[in-house]
Amino acid sequence: MRVRVKKTVRVRGQEYVGGQEYEVDEGLGKWMLEHDIAEEVKAVKVPPVYETAYDRLVELTQFHLAEIYGGYGTGKSRLVHHIAVEAQNVLGKNVLFIDTEGGLLDEHVKQLKNYWYVGDSVEALEDAVAKAKERRDEYDLLVADSVGHPVYVNYVELEGMAEKLRAYQRLAMVFRDMVRFARGELGKDLGQRRALAIATNHTVSEFSRVAKDLPPEEPLNPFGGQIHRVPKVILRAEPAEITPDRSVFKLLSFKLRGMPKNVEVARYTIDYQGIWVEWLSTPTEATTQ
Repeated sequence: MRVRVKKTVRVRGQEYVGGQEYEVDEGLGKWMLEHDIAEEVKAVKVPPVYETAYDRLVELTQFHLAEIYGGYGTGKSRLVHHIAVEAQNVLGKNVLFIDTEGGLLDEHVKQLKNYWYVGDSVEALEDAVAKAKERRDEYDLLVADSVGHPVYVNYVELEGMAEKLRAYQRLAMVFRDMVRFARGELGKDLGQRRALAIATNHTVSEFSRVAKDLPPEEPLNPFGGQIHRVPKVILRAEPAEITPDRSVFKLLSFKLRGMPKNVEVARYTIDYQGIWVEWLSTPTEATTQ
């Protein structure tokens, strides 16, 4: 117990100076409080300082899969690229970045030591993530940007509901293998792996523009229906402030243990000089607000 002595006294042969703080055993501390010799000093909880966005996501996911989704133009690719490069260069992590959209500038691609462009084929994405899962000992972070893009660009060409449901199933297998990348596999290295996986995705409303037979879902939900039971954390990206000089976006909780939906978790700013991320809320803070 930590106490602050009110006035100088001698107890058990030891002098305690008034105004000073001391660590004492619980029995002595209670005695000093009962005799109005001291007052207890409550521990002050210092909020953690996150060196990188990777650190923050690791804390939120506990080494699992995080999904960041949002509409077109909400800076998702730049955000996960920033997370990847920061983890690679600041923390020395081995990062694998799988790209289905090809939207990064050449200068951004060159910043990544391990970059796989797989294009807009669902099969190519599935194979790349499966390969990353098998080679998981080589990497600490897996990023897939974006898992929804191959389904989105091919959706109108899929014939019949059975083929479209198969696309959902393949997306579910991608998520499954990303979790296995992060957590390990049963009978192999489950419980030993401590890695992070991040997937970006689209909103249901974007898919509704190209398809009439989508299941009835909230338009702002991530595309994929029930497969979103898989990620440990899901965050939605939305615009906060757009000006000619900069774009500010916010990350809102969609699925996050200890936090209700639509709590602003972070803001990230993109301008001509780069990107900056500021983390705002923790699950504890959200439940006490």
